[in-house]
Amino acid sequence: MTKTVTLEELKSRLIERKESGETWAGMAREYGVNPAVLWRIVHDGYVPKKKETRAKLHLLEVLIQEARRDETTGRFVEK
Repeated sequence: MTKTVTLEELKSRLIERKESGETWAGMAREYGVNPAVLWRIVHDGYVPKKKETRAKLHLLEVLIQEARRDETTGRFVEK
């Protein structure tokens, strides 16, 4: 069974591999995802939400979302 990684760990690995000369398409083929997904993770801070995509990237199945309390309303809002 493959070890799960955090999104930050995945992003770091992708950056290292890209800097060593690998292509987005080549890496995406290994994971079985669209190259745009990997590019967006690195450049846009994209967080994959689909369970299948997260599994292919060895990310945790459950998406943990951070929230903060809005000072004016007292309600929790997405960070």
